[in-house]
Amino acid sequence: MKELDLLLERFLGQGFEELSEHQLARFETLLESPDQDLFSWLGGGADPEDEEFARLARWIRRRIGIEPCLSPPPLPNRFT
Repeated sequence: MKELDLLLERFLGQGFEELSEHQLARFETLLESPDQDLFSWLGGGADPEDEEFARLARWIRRRIGIEPCLSPPPLPNRFT
């Protein structure tokens, strides 16, 4: 899906390098989801049911400018 590819490309340039090892593992698992779900989660329309994935999706959306953020969002302890 081209739209999803564009979102992921933006993230690779604006936040991917900030992922911890744990976040990277969760991101890789998130990528195993169907494209339609990923686009909905990363495009801002919905959050995954899993709360950890939802926090990661919201963090990604903020990093790529989908969700406004006035200051860098604090990451939950499990994402640091």
